[in-house]
Amino acid sequence: AAEVAKLGVYGVKWESSVHLLAVSYSDSVVRLDCGGRICNTTHSPKVGYNLSISADGVIFVGARDGQFVEISGDTVISHKIPGAYRAVSGISVSSYGNIRYCGGFDGHLRALSLEDDLLWEQDLIGEVWSIWASRNGQYVVAGGGAGTVKAVKSLIDQDACRQIEQH
Repeated sequence: AAEVAKLGVYGVKWESSVHLLAVSYSDSVVRLDCGGRICNTTHSPKVGYNLSISADGVIFVGARDGQFVEISGDTVISHKIPGAYRAVSGISVSSYGNIRYCGGFDGHLRALSLEDDLLWEQDLIGEVWSIWASRNGQYVVAGGGAGTVKAVKSLIDQDACRQIEQH
């Protein structure tokens, strides 16, 4: 077991296709190898909530002020979610990362395209704390502070998004 944070860990994800374990806390994301050894740490004042990893190893982590952060190697990109204004505590992505499901303290579950366009949005009861999405992006489950779990079947999966992106 590796000690990676003094202030508590908010998110842990493993992506077997790239043998990557990522941990988010307070203001950083730590990448670990299969043996639990720290490979590198990315610091960002915005991060600190749950995270997701695409099949190619890109890390997506919830952030403050209605944003999420995308980490690919040493590149860190902040994304503003349309209509979101509070912390994004739950995030999950399809295999290729072209559908991003985000939820946060504002109580909304949102599906975003690769270009951060809002594909759909659903108001949930209470804050969204955690999200899981199937690898093809068609099924989404969100859980939150009100003790509720909501399952959604999206009419848009990652193959549909790829077709839209090509036009």
